[in-house]
Amino acid sequence: MLVTKCLQTILETDIEFVVEITEKREIPQAQFYVISNYNGYSVKTEPELARGGGIVDIISIALRIAFISINKRPSLEGPLIFDEPGKHVSDDYIFNLGEFLKNSSRYFKRQILMVTHNKHLSEICDKSYTIYNRNGVSYAELNEDFK
Repeated sequence: MLVTKCLQTILETDIEFVVEITEKREIPQAQFYVISNYNGYSVKTEPELARGGGIVDIISIALRIAFISINKRPSLEGPLIFDEPGKHVSDDYIFNLGEFLKNSSRYFKRQILMVTHNKHLSEICDKSYTIYNRNGVSYAELNEDFK
């Protein structure tokens, strides 16, 4: 349900995420699908074929948040760390992704740390640092808007 809500929030469309469990040689198999609803018609596809890499990025982010949040034994504490979240999400939806991440951080009470080249995602956060490399040494500098 979290993945479906995530897709609907970010893409602002009637879309669902479905996991179908089957068994092959007594081994459970999970297959992921995206069901897009258009004017009374439903189209069921694998995520990577649905609308490109952006859908896969969104599903991946939502699944990580869901897994870490519902896992109770052992409880997984600490921040969520993302490397280039939404790198394939189009500019039309990147703002929605940023809002989803911000709301998820608040709702699940987890800090989110991310590495990104996306200007919008770096501006929506509470603090933003730019990492520079000079002569093989890395330096972190707090961005002006956050000082």
